[in-house]
Amino acid sequence: MRGRTGWMVAAAFAVMMLGTPAVAGNVDLEGVQLVQRDDLISRDRAADIARSRTGGRVLRVELRDGDRPWYRVRVLIDGEHVRSVAVDARSGRVRR
Repeated sequence: MRGRTGWMVAAAFAVMMLGTPAVAGNVDLEGVQLVQRDDLISRDRAADIARSRTGGRVLRVELRDGDRPWYRVRVLIDGEHVRSVAVDARSGRVRR
């Protein structure tokens, strides 16, 4: 009985994950809408924008989701100071 129940749960999960394009691509398991990645600038482009704005060396680029997705770009300036630059993930504008 235990093996059959486990198999049924696994099968139900697989159907849930693969059953519809909405579940597989746009919505996570809790129903929260995820950002469409095809309309965003690339991580490399966000790094280039932050580098040109600060003149520093890019250390890390992280995509932050939300109503308005943005990249948090960590930049090393003058070999001493780390600064965060927020780049709008759709427009490429620096937010702060």
